[in-house]
Amino acid sequence: MEWHRRTSAALLLRAAGMLLLSIAALAGQALRGMAPGALAMLLAAAAFLAASLGAALLFEGRGLFDLVPVPGRWHGGGNGQV
Repeated sequence: MEWHRRTSAALLLRAAGMLLLSIAALAGQALRGMAPGALAMLLAAAAFLAASLGAALLFEGRGLFDLVPVPGRWHGGGNGQV
């Protein structure tokens, strides 16, 4: 069995998403009082990255690892699986 098919992995992935969203929220709060500058830009980029990854993990969970059919024209034929 693949590791991401386990129920414990699904819960862990969603918990990691919640943690990343919390980190993004804390970074956003820290940005409110900062003056513009290089550190603020770095913190904003980190907040954006954490929010994006956190939302993907929270809402999709183990669905991020599902195989999706790909049309034959994109991979040269076959059964439609990557």
